[in-house]
Amino acid sequence: MMATNKTQTFNIGDYVLMRHESKQGLEFNWIVPYKVINRNLVYNTYQLQEITGKLYASWVHTDRLHAVKYDGASVNKTWYIPRIARNDSENKLNSSLA
Repeated sequence: MMATNKTQTFNIGDYVLMRHESKQGLEFNWIVPYKVINRNLVYNTYQLQEITGKLYASWVHTDRLHAVKYDGASVNKTWYIPRIARNDSENKLNSSLA
């Protein structure tokens, strides 16, 4: 199968998943839905915001993003946020040791 050279683009307001580059163990490959709030089509980079409202610190290249259908509902356990999941795991471990 031949790969295409067409670059994927997203519109402001679209929701995307971001590839999890620093995953540990069996963590998921894709991180929560982010909302595209700005874009730079010259460099194919996007400024993202978590659905919780937190702005992602750096611009992300399109090759790390994947389109997702999301209706704007609240985050549930099926969406993965590494910093929250790791914190929950650490808290459970600490409470079991106490």
